[in-house]
Amino acid sequence: MKIQGKDKFLMQLASLPRMMREEARRSLEVSAEETTDLMKRFAPKDEHKLVVSIGYTFDFAPGGGNEAVAQARAAKVETGLAVTMYAGDETTMVTNKRGQRFQNARIQEHGRRTKSGKIIKHPFFFPAYRLMHKRALSRLRRALRTGARKAFGR
Repeated sequence: MKIQGKDKFLMQLASLPRMMREEARRSLEVSAEETTDLMKRFAPKDEHKLVVSIGYTFDFAPGGGNEAVAQARAAKVETGLAVTMYAGDETTMVTNKRGQRFQNARIQEHGRRTKSGKIIKHPFFFPAYRLMHKRALSRLRRALRTGARKAFGR
């Protein structure tokens, strides 16, 4: 007994991951772009180098980073579906009186203690992330459904 449309169905199934991957990557790129734009708007205006250093990549963040985190993300990066948003680079490093180097992006986000004991901070990274997280997940779910529909020709 021959099943009608079997070859077409198998071809559609083979194209399903590719279509879904393309749609997912597009949606991740749009979400990352929106989130980094919001981070730039939330960043302190007098910190121009910091604002310029905010960005995203589908690879590892520039400037290295934590080796354990890099190893954990390696599989996702290979698929091209891991977006890394970052703030700060070599131009935003600051040095204190004792010669210790710190990342200005981290100091702005998490704060520093003044001589009087007051904590000064200007969070920009995580507030933008928290605002855009649900929207990005929604967009990704819609993109996966769209990719499945395109694969099956609907």
